[in-house]
Amino acid sequence: MTIRSTLLLLLLQVPLFMSARIVKSRVEVFYVEEVADGHSFIYRIDAIDGKKRESWSIDGASVDLAEYSQELLQADMREHHRERDCERMKQLAKIEEEQELRVALSRKLVRLTLADVDRNYEKIANVRLYAYRVYDHTTFESAEQLQNFVEERCVQVRELLEEPSYQVDVQQLEAIARELGQYPERLEQMYRATIKNAIATCDDTKLLKELLTLI
Repeated sequence: MTIRSTLLLLLLQVPLFMSARIVKSRVEVFYVEEVADGHSFIYRIDAIDGKKRESWSIDGASVDLAEYSQELLQADMREHHRERDCERMKQLAKIEEEQELRVALSRKLVRLTLADVDRNYEKIANVRLYAYRVYDHTTFESAEQLQNFVEERCVQVRELLEEPSYQVDVQQLEAIARELGQYPERLEQMYRATIKNAIATCDDTKLLKELLTLI
């Protein structure tokens, strides 16, 4: 709501043609204009030679004090509600934007982690190394566990990444990013252990030469 107040002081000289006298009148005008909900509310006081007269108007139309007060109160309430709704919408938009950024960031992190998983698994998937794979509790305890991770869990994550952003739970994505984050290193660790095992146990000179290109 905007409030403007003005005080005008006028000194009027009114000649009386019936005599040689000039009558001087002191006129004071004080008014307050309040703009609320797009409407102009004016409260005016005219004081002429000490005599006061009050008047009220809404958008230029004269009203009495009761109507003026009621309409000003309702306009203030409407304006307050509109401002509050506008602020609420701004906060919601900010939260939605932050949510979208978190989803986008988590999506990218998961995609990059999956790319690292694929790259490291490709080395392990070499059929020439299959017989020399080393499984343990720090990497994968069995071939079945490795297969389930690659063919089931990673597939589930890829399907989730294809869903629209508004259907994705950002906390779920962040949890997946943390979960997958350990697997590139696990696969790399398994690959190194497999190479070491092949070097220690393999008598195939052709494979040993091939290992030189893999290390």
